[in-house]
Amino acid sequence: MKEFEFESSWRQFVIKENSQTLADQLESELGVLVKPDRFEDGVDIYPNNKPGDKIFSGNRMAQRIYVKYDGGLKLVAITGYNRSMDLIGEPYNGTSMANQGIWMPRGGKPITMEDLKVYIIQLQRGLEGEAKAQGDFYKDRQPD
Repeated sequence: MKEFEFESSWRQFVIKENSQTLADQLESELGVLVKPDRFEDGVDIYPNNKPGDKIFSGNRMAQRIYVKYDGGLKLVAITGYNRSMDLIGEPYNGTSMANQGIWMPRGGKPITMEDLKVYIIQLQRGLEGEAKAQGDFYKDRQPD
């Protein structure tokens, strides 16, 4: 078992060999859906979903933050709408999905709970902006 502390004011968490424990703890602390990654030892944080929501593996448009534990929490990647990625302010690359980008800090970036909370808010605001833009685009359109 490995022990680590998120920040000096946070209680200690015990991480077992699987990432489900990490997912459960982060979900409890962040108030958003967190799932163990299907292929790696990290977790995917879904800022636009509540705990208990269903996420289908085929939903490639879902915004997510991928973190893993490696002597501490490390940010591996953030995937989101371009509006969200612009709010984050880091250089990002496009993906094969329209209007989506991905930021992958080289070698993983050590991250705090406060950083995670800020990224979650930015992704949520980006989705709100995207929804409004699409709503405005289709507002005056008539069905064919």
